[in-house]
Amino acid sequence: MTSNLESADNDKVSVPVFIKIVQPCWLSLLWLGLLVLGAFTLMSYWPSDDYRLDIIAQFRNQYFLGSVLLCLAVGLSRRKWLSLLAVGLLLLNAREIVFIPDVEQPIEAKKQYSILSFNLYMGNRDTASVLAFIEQENPDILYLTETVHLWQRVLEPLQKKYPYRLIRWGNIENGAALYSKYPLQALPVAVTNTVASVELDGQGVLLIGCHPPSPRNQRFVQQRNRYLEMVGQYVGRQTGPVLVFGDFNCSPWAPEFKQFLAQSKLDLIAGSWYFKPTWPSNNPLIGVPIDHFLRKGNIRVITCSRTEAVGSDHYSIKMQFQLE
Repeated sequence: MTSNLESADNDKVSVPVFIKIVQPCWLSLLWLGLLVLGAFTLMSYWPSDDYRLDIIAQFRNQYFLGSVLLCLAVGLSRRKWLSLLAVGLLLLNAREIVFIPDVEQPIEAKKQYSILSFNLYMGNRDTASVLAFIEQENPDILYLTETVHLWQRVLEPLQKKYPYRLIRWGNIENGAALYSKYPLQALPVAVTNTVASVELDGQGVLLIGCHPPSPRNQRFVQQRNRYLEMVGQYVGRQTGPVLVFGDFNCSPWAPEFKQFLAQSKLDLIAGSWYFKPTWPSNNPLIGVPIDHFLRKGNIRVITCSRTEAVGSDHYSIKMQFQLE
């Protein structure tokens, strides 16, 4: 009988002792998490040609998710200042990633057009599925990147449906193909491989397909930033309707992309995919939206969405629009 009472007393004493030992460690981990996440969040605002800072700037979705988890954990600690800082970090990240989809009501009796943008991925071997997917989506304008020489014969069947084409077979970055059901006029502009004018509803619409270098190292980050700068300056001088699209190798909240938007005066068309990133298709935990549609002028967006990956490391994106 005595031994049972002693055991019960020991249990009562051991619980607060356990809490006293664990609580400081738990609070230290929370502060460490807040400091690390806060440092990455703040560094992502810093414009730089340094590829390490550029990598940090791309993962805003992950910082937002980390902030949500941190707020939940901090809420259990009941520490006022820790909670306020965690909520502030959450709001800072939410401010960058919350987009209202740019979808407008269609104009009745006005023709709608569709455009599909897809990075094929040079290592994609599922060629039959790619062709079936394009046939199913049936866009009026089709933009493909990473059109390496392997795809030259594979894409030949598209010529029947798309009599107007602007194609460059090349390596990873400079291979691109623009297909259209409507007459294209190629424009000799040095800013990118794909610049053309298409007439829709009696209006000339400037089409610009983009695929700057992937920021794999210091040199490629500088090349990508220069690419965006050149396209931004060129588009900023245009006065008519412009559609810009492709794989930009840059997320919309990166400082360099914000500078590109300011230079070009383009509107980023925020679709439904900003919580469904476009790359990499095989790992959603590190996914970022780097494939975009942008517009300028009297272009009315009807739908805009992420579609299929079809053997690629990128999801494709599709938009339907009208000219006002």
